[in-house]
Amino acid sequence: MSRAIAPEPERTAETANSCVVNSWNEWDPLEEVVVRCGTDLFVTRSNATNASGIEWLRRHLGPQFRIHEIKSHCPQPLHIDTTFVPLAPGKVLINPEYVDPRELPPILESWDILVAPEPDPMRGLRNLHLSMVSKWISMNVLMLDPERVVVERSQVSMIKLLKDHGLRPFRAPS
Repeated sequence: MSRAIAPEPERTAETANSCVVNSWNEWDPLEEVVVRCGTDLFVTRSNATNASGIEWLRRHLGPQFRIHEIKSHCPQPLHIDTTFVPLAPGKVLINPEYVDPRELPPILESWDILVAPEPDPMRGLRNLHLSMVSKWISMNVLMLDPERVVVERSQVSMIKLLKDHGLRPFRAPS
């Protein structure tokens, strides 16, 4: 599949000279937050993805892909990897502040839903830069295969959760 870009937002007289970042409306397609699991695509509707962007994606990709919306309760623009993270077939990690498990799409009813623990504190100089990202960066893990997962070494609670659900976490070096 080739890469495609949604249509550019329309510029009006009001917005032509503005410097607004992430100005969000429901008519200009805005779609930046997608996770693919085979022919299923999961999107979070937020300041980074709106209804027009989701509908554009459905039309553009056609019936060979199924698009499932993850309802987010986060008021800021976000990355899906701090909200909804597929870990292995039938297993997903969700953010308890942003996602209500009762509002997940029906396709996930048979999945193992892991609720991310509160992030553990990070020590050292890297902590100074966390104001630029969500504390939930702790959810940003790297799956090597359906069992092995690389996790930030300071995230002891996350490592325990993943082990308790049959995964083999490896601590990322500092």
